[in-house]
Amino acid sequence: MKIRLGFVSNSSSSSFMIYGVYLPAEFYEKAEGCGLTVDGEGEDLYCFGLSMDEIGDDETGKQFKKRAHDLLKKFCMDNGIDCPEPEVHTEAWFDS
Repeated sequence: MKIRLGFVSNSSSSSFMIYGVYLPAEFYEKAEGCGLTVDGEGEDLYCFGLSMDEIGDDETGKQFKKRAHDLLKKFCMDNGIDCPEPEVHTEAWFDS
């Protein structure tokens, strides 16, 4: 599991793009070792999915989305929850 809490950057701006879903914070620790990226600020919801920078060099966008969807579907099934349809989630921050 890749976890990013807040934004880490040497510049005054940062952002991320994840193809995934928002799920309640209670599933945060359950994501350990499942292959998903988890991003959030410790709020009530975390974004679970794959970071767009995880697209393989030999992978099409469609293949990447299927891989993310399959990981999410398995994670949701293993935890007894309905899996929402994944989509691209972006967040950005700028410190002026």
